[in-house]
Amino acid sequence: MGHKLKGNSVRDPWRNLWLAIFLCLLALIARVGMWYWDGTALNQDIDAYLEIARHLARGEGFSRGDPPEATAYRPPLYPLMVAGLFSIGGGPWLLGALQVVLGTLTTALTLRCGQLLDLGWGRFIAAGFVAFDPLLIRYTTLPMTETLCAMLVVLWCWAVLEFPWTRNSSLEIQSDSQPQALIHGFLHGACFGLICLCRPAFLGALGLAAICCIAMPKLRWRCSACTTSRPIQPAPSAWSAVASLAGLAIVLSPWVVRNAVVIGKPTPATTHGGYTVLLANNPTFYREVLRGTPGAVWEEKSLLAWQQALEQDLKQDGISPSNEVARDAWMYRRARANILAEPISFLQACSYRSGCFWALAPSRAANGLGTFESWCITLFYGLVSVGLVLGVLSMTGTEWDRWRPLLLLPVTLWLTHLVYWTDTRMRTPVVPVLALLAARGFVAPRSHPFQSRFRRALK
Repeated sequence: MGHKLKGNSVRDPWRNLWLAIFLCLLALIARVGMWYWDGTALNQDIDAYLEIARHLARGEGFSRGDPPEATAYRPPLYPLMVAGLFSIGGGPWLLGALQVVLGTLTTALTLRCGQLLDLGWGRFIAAGFVAFDPLLIRYTTLPMTETLCAMLVVLWCWAVLEFPWTRNSSLEIQSDSQPQALIHGFLHGACFGLICLCRPAFLGALGLAAICCIAMPKLRWRCSACTTSRPIQPAPSAWSAVASLAGLAIVLSPWVVRNAVVIGKPTPATTHGGYTVLLANNPTFYREVLRGTPGAVWEEKSLLAWQQALEQDLKQDGISPSNEVARDAWMYRRARANILAEPISFLQACSYRSGCFWALAPSRAANGLGTFESWCITLFYGLVSVGLVLGVLSMTGTEWDRWRPLLLLPVTLWLTHLVYWTDTRMRTPVVPVLALLAARGFVAPRSHPFQSRFRRALK
C-alpha cells in the first residue's frame, strides 16, 4: 500500500457523503445543461455509429451503407450500446440521457478511486475536475465513444484498485487466496477488453505492460522457495497476469472471430487505422499544417481534395470502396512510404501531434470557440496541468507501484497518437486518470522533498 496523505482526509463521514452527492449532482447538472443547449448534435452521425447501430437494431448485422455491407471500420462496443437503445424504441434523446448518466457515473467512480488511492480530500478535487471537464461535458451531446470510454477507463481503474491481485505486499501468496487473485486478474482483463472494444488505441497498453513486467523483478518467473524439493513456478502476479490475459481474450474473441469470418481479417481493432495514420502522415498535411502559419488547421476544401485524390489512387490500384481490408493495408503502406520519404517531417509532425494531444484548449478555428470560451478552457486545463506536474514530481517509490497500472493508459494513448491522427479530444477517455494524478499533486505532503525545494526556490 502507498503511504497515506496525512492531514488531507476529511474526517466527518456524513460531510464526505454530502460532498460526494453534491459533486455528482453538479456533474449531472453540467451535462443536462449541455444536453439542453446542444442536444440536437446527437443526431449528427459524424463517425457513422448511429448508422451501424440502426442496422444492428434491424437485425442486419454490424454493417453500414444501403444496401448494408459488413464493416469493421468502427469499434463495436458503442454501436452495440446504441443499438440496444434503438431496439427498445429509443432515439438520440435516450442516448443523450444515457450519456448524462455515464458522465455522472464517471465522476462517482473517480471519487471512489481517489479514496482507494488515499488522496484524502484530494479525491473531491479529482471528482471536481471530472465533473467540470470541458471535453467530457462537450462530448455528452455527440454520438461518439468519448463518454462511454471515459467511464470504462475509470471502471477499470476502480477494479484494479478495489480488487488487487493480492493485498499482501510480498510475492508469497497463500494457496487459499490464490483463486481470489486469479479472479481479480480475470476481472481486470475483462474490463480492459471492454475499453479496447470501445477504443482500440488502448491495445498498445499490452506492449507497455509487457515491458513493465520484464523490467520489474517481482513480476518475473522465479523459484518458489529456492529449494530442490519444490518446482520452479511463476510468481503469483504472473499467474494473475495470465488470468488477466484470459479475461481480455474472452471479451475480445467474439469481435476477432467475427472479423475473421466476415471480413477475412482476424483483427482485434478496426479497419480504420490505415486511414488515420495516413491522414496524419502525408505531404499535404506536412505542407499545409506542419509548415503553415502557426495555429493553421487543415482547411475543409483542401482535405476534401486530398480525400478525392486518395480515392482515385485506390481506384487506379483496383481496390474497391467495399474492400476494407485491402484499403486499410494499402493506406498503411502509403503512410509508411510517406514517413520514409520525409523522416524529418514525420518527427516534426510527431512533436506537433504531441502538442495537440496535451493542448490546454482545442483549436479555436477547428471547433468554433469564442475568445472567452477558449480562455476559460485554457485556465481549467492550465490548473490541471500544474497538478499533473506536481503529481509526477512528488510521487514516492511505494506510490509508483499503485499508480503505474493507471498511468499506462494515458501514456499509451499519447504514444499511439504520436503517429496517428490527433487532436485534443483524443485524450478525453483518460481524463479521469489525469484528474486523479492532478489531485495527487495538489495534496502531496508538504514535507515532500520536491515541495520543499519548490517552496525554497520561490523564496
